[in-house]
Formats: sequence, structure tokens, C-alpha cells
Amino acid sequence: MMILPPPFVVGGCQIPVTMDINFNLREIKKAIDWASNNGVDILSTPECALSGYLWHPNNSQDPRLEQINQGIQDLVAYSVDKGVDLILGTACYNDSNQWSDSLQFVISGKIEHIHYKNIIFEHQYTKGSGVKTVNYRGKNIAGLICSDIWSNPITYPDATAGLVRSLIEQKCDILFVCANTPKDQILLFKKWHSVCVEMYSNLGRWDTVVSENSYKMDGFEWDGETGVDAGVYSKMGPIKKSRDHGTDYFKMTIYERR
Repeated sequence: MMILPPPFVVGGCQIPVTMDINFNLREIKKAIDWASNNGVDILSTPECALSGYLWHPNNSQDPRLEQINQGIQDLVAYSVDKGVDLILGTACYNDSNQWSDSLQFVISGKIEHIHYKNIIFEHQYTKGSGVKTVNYRGKNIAGLICSDIWSNPITYPDATAGLVRSLIEQKCDILFVCANTPKDQILLFKKWHSVCVEMYSNLGRWDTVVSENSYKMDGFEWDGETGVDAGVYSKMGPIKKSRDHGTDYFKMTIYERR
């Protein structure tokens, strides 16, 4: 008789992402606290949740770099203490010393994998290459950052499709999409994003967890609707949606199925 892996709980969040790294750190810890209190095994955050979005260091002595490095170390330790693994969005330098937009897979107290945003329209960041799944409790998980999943097929032909094909070939089970989207194109953006997330979840037969910034991309407060619908999606469509504004957290139990 085949022994199936035990179920586990994935979670996501819709939290403020600002230009204040210490503020962001506190918001991420609040999300981890919620996850720990609600039985979540692995939690994803929005794009650049720690660092803040759309900036580049002034130089190698920019004090924000040390804040980010200390924040990452703090969150790795905090995730262990709270028993919650983490898909952490933050800008950082890659192995080639290029400023990049990343997702850091913090699993059992170690950064096991880093995904760099592939489809870049922001001049601040360096383009990543490809996507890779990571085995997590018997499931293949992966992460994409914002436009990785919804890029304009006219401007970036085959870019998103290439990433999706790669994930299908790697038999992805759970995809974490970490977003930080404009708030001035709400209806268009929500429709396009939802279509892409649901269509690729259906094609790949994976569950998708979408996390989003509840503030504006520049870090200023926003009390209107978010740019996309955060939540959990399956191949059949949305399962759990977050509120359409403000801070929110959500989770879903993953059972063995394909």
C-alpha cells in the first residue's frame, strides 16, 4: 500500500509594504505570528515585503543594505521560533553582486533557494533567469514574482509561457505568486491577473497562493482596493480570496492529489 505524504497548510498575506524596512519587518512578523497561531506550515509574503519596492542602493555603504541583511537574519530566526517556513519577498544583491528582486525560501532555518524576478520592467533591478521547484514535504513548490505570471505577451513574447512550461515539466504542485501592483488600474489589472493565475493553475494542475501589498507601490498608505485579488487558487478557480483592501491573512490545507 502506497503511503501518502501528510497534508500541510500553506498561507499567504496581504500586508503593507513601505519604504521603512523596520516597519516592514514588524508587519512580516505579525503575519508569521498569525500563521503560527493558525497552523500554517509555510507562509508567503508580497513582493519586496521586507526591503520595500522600486529603489536601488546609493552605494555599497547604503545603511538600508545592513537593515535588509539584519532583517533577513532576524526573520530566519523568527520563523524557526514560530515553526513557520517562509517565502520572503525582498530586494537583495545576487551572487553576481547585481541588485535584484527576489523570493527567499526560508525552510527549517535555512535559505534553501532564491528565485529572482525574470520579467523586469523596473530599471532598479537585474533580470533573473528561469524558475526552479523545491521539494517541500513531498510536494514540488516554486515561486514567481508579480509580472513573471502576467507579462504582456506582445512586449515579452513567450516570457511567462516559458516559465509556466518549465514549471509543468518540473511537475510543480504549489506555486507562490508574490505581487506588488499598481493601484490606479484596478479593474483591468485584477481581471488580467486573475485570468493568468486561474488559467495557469488549470494548465499546470497546481494550487497558487497569491500575496499582495495593501499599500501603493511607492509605500504610501492606500485605503482603496488592492491591485489584484490575493488568496488561494486551484485548477478549478479561486478557493479563498482575501479582502479587497487592507491587511488580511489566509490559508489552505494541501492534501495529496494531482
